[in-house]
Amino acid sequence: MEMKINSGLVKKLRAKRLLSQEELATACGVSMRTIQRLEADGKASPETLKALAAVFEVSHDYLLNNEDEIGEYHNVQFGSVVIIFTSAVVILLSVLLVLNIIDRRIFLPGVLIMTLVCCLFSLMSTRVTPKNVEWHFTLGFWKKSISLSKVNSIARVRNKYWWGLGIRLIPDGWLYCVSGLDAVELKLESGKVIRIGTDEPEELFQALESSILKLKT
Repeated sequence: MEMKINSGLVKKLRAKRLLSQEELATACGVSMRTIQRLEADGKASPETLKALAAVFEVSHDYLLNNEDEIGEYHNVQFGSVVIIFTSAVVILLSVLLVLNIIDRRIFLPGVLIMTLVCCLFSLMSTRVTPKNVEWHFTLGFWKKSISLSKVNSIARVRNKYWWGLGIRLIPDGWLYCVSGLDAVELKLESGKVIRIGTDEPEELFQALESSILKLKT
């Protein structure tokens, strides 16, 4: 008798443990084809469920919990680099003011700008639903949404460090990022490229892949 397992959850647990499908299959004592089918449609035997629970060190019920639907994903990344940079600039401006190298006409606008940048880009929220990928910065600033039906391909990528952070125009498209160099790139039907920065590139990629595959079936 086959059982319905939360395949999206299995993918997340496998990714967090840095296991390939082949390695997970070996650990569970099943074929890689079994793992591939499980991650595609969530169908598995009671024996496979038991083996997965043992490998992931979770309960059977946890793997059967379908509240986290395939493709459902939400992550909030804190902009640590932005926070550190803007704080450093404010400290530098304060030192320059104390040393009378600059006056308040420069200090106050500079602090205001850095505070605004820090507030707007201190975090980035990314959500994948069965039909869309959505993202925005702090307090819903610059909220964007793309229909996954318009996505031709996705890939895990590393950004060029000189591209910077925030909202950036890059070759063929746009980059949205608050910290780090990891991102997932979406190539749209229009030829446009969107790169979404993330501290969970594998999880975001898997969620996007699951939702896109589900839309095509």
